[in-house]
Amino acid sequence: EGKLRDWWSKEDTQEFSKRAEQYGEQYANFTLGLPKGIRISRELTISENIADLGGLMTALDAYHIWLQRQKHSYMPELPMLENYGNATLEGDRRLFAGWAQTWRALYRREIRELLMILDPHAPGPARVCCFQGEAERSAVRR
Repeated sequence: EGKLRDWWSKEDTQEFSKRAEQYGEQYANFTLGLPKGIRISRELTISENIADLGGLMTALDAYHIWLQRQKHSYMPELPMLENYGNATLEGDRRLFAGWAQTWRALYRREIRELLMILDPHAPGPARVCCFQGEAERSAVRR
């Protein structure tokens, strides 16, 4: 057992709730690849969406720490996305591309509709696209 204690200040809780609401709104408005008329339930998926955001940002931070500890500068041998900005960001692009590939899936309409009602995970395209904007905003806040 243990003793539960709310260690967040009232302001922390309000700020978290505000950001969670904004983040959930991105998912609720997402329609790419969804059956017509079907929307993502922000209430059903918000916990998993926030977990995805935290996990991927932690992975990116860990990758950057690893890069800093290398005795030589690391540069992937083969460019993944040619002519796409700064070459030093190639590793970051690979990390995000790997994340995106993880969520590739194709479902029949009936299964997708059922998952939209029962599954606390947002559909793959939303997990990738909604994350991108939030990651950029989170990076600015750091």
